[in-house]
Amino acid sequence: MNKTFPLYLLSFLILLAACKTGRQTTQQPQQTAYSQTPAPLMVYKTRYNYVNLVPIVLSQNKDSILHYPHPQDLKYGNSFRYPVLLEQGYLLDKKGIQPGTAFLRLTYEEYAAFKDLPSQHQLLQMIADTNPFIELYRCKISLDESQRIDTLNAWIRNGQLGQKCSKLK
Repeated sequence: MNKTFPLYLLSFLILLAACKTGRQTTQQPQQTAYSQTPAPLMVYKTRYNYVNLVPIVLSQNKDSILHYPHPQDLKYGNSFRYPVLLEQGYLLDKKGIQPGTAFLRLTYEEYAAFKDLPSQHQLLQMIADTNPFIELYRCKISLDESQRIDTLNAWIRNGQLGQKCSKLK
């Protein structure tokens, strides 16, 4: 056997161990950074009570629909995904509110009963309000749901929603 073979083997094992350690080190920060990024929360107040009405998203000129839910998307398990009622008439979205959102004249229950999706033309004819928001905020909070609601209500009570969140309208 060659006398240099153990030296080559030892060098190879050291390099192999170093590669494995380096790979673990580079993956760790990515997982940590990803897990610390909260999903944005949409908090809003509307001109009228649209809590039970279906939201859709219109194009900027409001003549076409960019996004609309499938009837089953309005449910989570056996419950509808209504917005959470916050203090002073504010709502916490659970369905995808954003700038450009309009509300249909249909309730969640009526919309969920559709067997086939209405056409976009039919949906445009069902719009109740194309400019429903008095205020609209995008917030980032890294807390569980009950703590988020408590925090949002505290910000609302203390007049801090505009300072703690990005005001979109």
